[in-house]
Amino acid sequence: MLVGFIPQTTYVQAARDTSLEENLATDLKQLGLFKGVSDTNFDLNREPTRVEALVMLIRVLGQESVALNGDWTHPFKDVPNWADKYVGYAYENDLTKGTSATTFGTENANSAMYITFMLRALGYSDVDGEDFTWDNPY
Repeated sequence: MLVGFIPQTTYVQAARDTSLEENLATDLKQLGLFKGVSDTNFDLNREPTRVEALVMLIRVLGQESVALNGDWTHPFKDVPNWADKYVGYAYENDLTKGTSATTFGTENANSAMYITFMLRALGYSDVDGEDFTWDNPY
């Protein structure tokens, strides 16, 4: 017998209850603001990407059909094909600047990114910190 031996315990993290969020996502889908990853899966257990946050902003602004039907361009090399027109629309309408001259940024979106997109959409400027700064829009 080993004195002081503690048996190894395996912990299993319980799945988070997302029923409230599922209902809210369904409401947003009915409004045309949120689509999820398929007709039946919202994939709410992960954070949205920067591209997904931008698409949601364009939908909130009521500009999705304009974005999808335009001939928009952007200089970014890391934008997925499905999001090309959304990002082009946002770039040409000064809603986004990208994370560098040639990258849009594919990381997960945080609240500062979304607030920055929204403030630009409302007409505020982060050029030279005029109204806010992109890294601290609060």
